Amino acid sequence: MSLLKKIVLATLALVYGASLFSLAIPFATRDGLFVSPDEHATWTFARRIAETGIAQIEETRNISLDGSLHPRSTVTVNDVIVPAGFLGLTYLAGVFFFVSPLLAACVGPLFCILGLFALYKIVRFLGASQEFAAWTVVALAIHPAWWYYSIRSLMPNVPFVALLLGTGWVTTIALKSKQTVSRCLLWILIGSLFGSALAIRPSEWVWILGCLFAGVCYLIQAHKNVLRETLSKRKKEIACFLFGVGLMGGLVLALQSSVYGSPLTTGYTVDQSVWEVGGSISRDTVVPWYEKLFAIM
Repeated sequence: MSLLKKIVLATLALVYGASLFSLAIPFATRDGLFVSPDEHATWTFARRIAETGIAQIEETRNISLDGSLHPRSTVTVNDVIVPAGFLGLTYLAGVFFFVSPLLAACVGPLFCILGLFALYKIVRFLGASQEFAAWTVVALAIHPAWWYYSIRSLMPNVPFVALLLGTGWVTTIALKSKQTVSRCLLWILIGSLFGSALAIRPSEWVWILGCLFAGVCYLIQAHKNVLRETLSKRKKEIACFLFGVGLMGGLVLALQSSVYGSPLTTGYTVDQSVWEVGGSISRDTVVPWYEKLFAIM
């Protein structure tokens, strides 16, 4: 790639990054008010997590109102206001908020940039030239949906995709690693990144597993011997990957148990009556285990 093209791309990258941060941060610096109820709820609970360590807000008036008082994008469990959604992004933003509220306001732009960088590394690993990889990144960066959800800092779309791209990038590093210990640690990190992506959007597991299943079926059909040899040689890596996924999965189940009272309960299915006007969660409500299991669908 010529020096002129590098200068042009670097200039575009600076302008692009400036647009992301300049549009995302002001929403969070005006008393934490956001256009979207989902973002505002995430910001409020992130601040609560930074202060107390748990995504719950006490509301004493709910004692007499039987838990019917809760803003949009929240629900009540035993008179306590909790998030009406998945906890992955909420706790991620809470960790950022603990470091700095400004950092929490930059979740979308930060993951946007990390995702684009990971995409560049993946494309380069696949054998593309620097120029082709750079223009591939540009194509994603200027996609309206990617740019829009990057400035909607506390929406889950971009962090979810960026973590999947990060999973792919670290996988390329692990495949090139020669040291056994570092390779195992990298595969644990890969599993943790993949698990983090699913923690943010558990409902996406259907198409992700579908793609993985289709890929495995293709390898079995076209490269059966190569697949068998790879699986036999990389048992440790597979175990480390599953350990990383299980680590994040266990953390999510623990958080859901702490916030909602059950590891298989999310804010979406804590009780269906919560979505009705004036609806609340009865203390005596018992949700069948299979409904909780399908909460992530």
